[in-house]
Amino acid sequence: MDETHEEVTHSSSTPESVIQVIEKRIKENQEKIITVKGWCKNCGVCAAVCPLKILKLDEEGFPELSDQEKCSSCGLCELMCPDFAIAVPGFRKKKKK
Repeated sequence: MDETHEEVTHSSSTPESVIQVIEKRIKENQEKIITVKGWCKNCGVCAAVCPLKILKLDEEGFPELSDQEKCSSCGLCELMCPDFAIAVPGFRKKKKK
């Protein structure tokens, strides 16, 4: 697990520290979705609303993309997550345009 991923997995992370890590990862454009595992309650709403059905739950119940290339960064998973545990960098970039 890389250092930035480790920073956002702990439930004791403050919102400010998580936002800083997410912003850093957005700038680096490391991945299509960013999951804060410490905040995720494994409800599966994100996977259920994915229009392309490429957001799946891993063996621990956390969301992961089955195909990074096919993700359109529509942001539905981010918008519908009741725990604010997902960020979609591409969606945020689209909103700013």
